[in-house]
Amino acid sequence: MSDTTAQTVSYVRETMLAESSPPVTETGTIKWMRENLFSSVLNTVLTVLSILVIYSVVSKIGPWFWNSVWDAGSLTECREVLAAKGMTGHDGACFGVIKDRWQQLIFGFYPSEHYWRPVLALIVFLVGISPVLFDSVPRKMLILTMLTPFAMYILLWGGAIWVPLMVAAGFGVGYVATKFLSPISSLVGTLGAIILPLIFWLYFAGPIAGVLTSVAPIGLEFVPSKDFGGCLLYTSDAADE
Repeated sequence: MSDTTAQTVSYVRETMLAESSPPVTETGTIKWMRENLFSSVLNTVLTVLSILVIYSVVSKIGPWFWNSVWDAGSLTECREVLAAKGMTGHDGACFGVIKDRWQQLIFGFYPSEHYWRPVLALIVFLVGISPVLFDSVPRKMLILTMLTPFAMYILLWGGAIWVPLMVAAGFGVGYVATKFLSPISSLVGTLGAIILPLIFWLYFAGPIAGVLTSVAPIGLEFVPSKDFGGCLLYTSDAADE
């Protein structure tokens, strides 16, 4: 067919058609559900069963939350409020204790004037663990990860800062020992990294911390572990780790 003939044929398109939107079943939520929840007979059955289980749980627990009582001063008063609405003590939750004791549920018996310390310790923990959880965080922030346990100890328990600093210094002794002894042999370097910090902690850390505390008593008010409680226990366990 010549160029002249091609230009005169009416069914030859001279422009491209605009792109059409994909079918509804091939995009968005419907596509995700079809591929993940209903991709096979087995998945369809499991999805339906899961929906039934969730509905059964929500239908039973939901009213218990919706009928909850927050202003009662005691369990007896809470049940009286529910009874006045024609319900039993099992038809609604008694959440008055949460309203009155929320501070104790979160901080235990930690002194109220020092609540800022566990809050700051939680922030320090989240910042310190971020390089471990997220690849996008710069690797140099792993230094903060190593310092986090010592900072959390100072914030939570308090006392003189020199004791945890001497513990951290022991790890520094092990690092230096590895640097200087590893060229001799890897075994000597490993033994030095283990034995020298132990010697430092057993014989030198305590006396040095005592001297520094007497010269510069820098630190926070000590809070004993018996005052820890509630959600604060999770933060203190993280510091111990």
